[in-house]
Amino acid sequence: MRSKKIKIIVAVFVSILTLLAGSIFLLTRLRVKEISKVDVNSSSAKKEIKVSVIVPVYKTEKYLDECVRSILDQTLEGFEAIFVDDGSPDNCGKMLDQYAKEDGRIVVIHQKNAGVSAARNRGIERARGEYIHFVDSDDTIAKETLAISYNKAKEQDADILLYEQGKNETLKTPVFANLTSSACMGIYKKSLIDRENIRFKTDLKYGEDQTFNLMCFPKANKILLTTDHFYNYRSNPDSACHTSKVEVHSKSHALAVGYVYDYWKKNGYFKSDDVKVCFLYWALSNNYWKTKEINKIFIKAIGPELLKDNVLNLLNTDAKKIFKRMILDSKK
Repeated sequence: MRSKKIKIIVAVFVSILTLLAGSIFLLTRLRVKEISKVDVNSSSAKKEIKVSVIVPVYKTEKYLDECVRSILDQTLEGFEAIFVDDGSPDNCGKMLDQYAKEDGRIVVIHQKNAGVSAARNRGIERARGEYIHFVDSDDTIAKETLAISYNKAKEQDADILLYEQGKNETLKTPVFANLTSSACMGIYKKSLIDRENIRFKTDLKYGEDQTFNLMCFPKANKILLTTDHFYNYRSNPDSACHTSKVEVHSKSHALAVGYVYDYWKKNGYFKSDDVKVCFLYWALSNNYWKTKEINKIFIKAIGPELLKDNVLNLLNTDAKKIFKRMILDSKK
């Protein structure tokens, strides 16, 4: 009798184990399906991000709300706004966290103060959009900016679209002209930036936008220029460009010239006389000061092969004279 009870207990126990095993198997299958579903949705969500707006934020508390609202009011469906709090000592960080709670399109990154270039680079790394638009936190953009720019760029599969260019034109690679001194006047395809590993130079206090652009432009498959007016620039007396010292400003510009020179040389662009001339005119345009000491650092940033007579003779008379004087200054 006791043996029979034991057999019954064992049978019941085995049945319970079998049911548990089946349940665990079923739950595991459902969990796998759910994970797969989440992954698929995440991939889908990633594809739905058409434009990532990247905004470095530092000490712009009184302008920040207007900037944020102009971005959230965009008519384009499928964009994200990445605000990088660059260790701002005011209330910007708290304001951004509150905005993020109110709107799921906002991503907030907090970092120690490292400068606008580092903040933009951090945003680039986080961005999921097909295109990127840079905005400064004391500026605003018109509400149709992203929709019109994205649709035009997408229609022609352009790597870069620049607005407020005074003309409508399509340019093909390589483009060596300094079309704009700002990185905020258009959208850039993220795959171009990632493929060429182009980032803002973090040791530049000034000239970082031009350097970024003159690395991007020659690599773009197509650049669209439009007359659309979208960007509302605010003249902020507290911004770096209004508080800079001549020495810091001039050295940064010379350093920017050196970066572009190195990049173009590495890519073999200086085989063309047209590119040599284009570069020299651009370099000259960045030397606003033209004192002896500043001339020296600009000449040092340019390779000697571009300063030979056969190259300088390609310039107009005035530019040639200026370079000759800069070369003489560099030898003193």
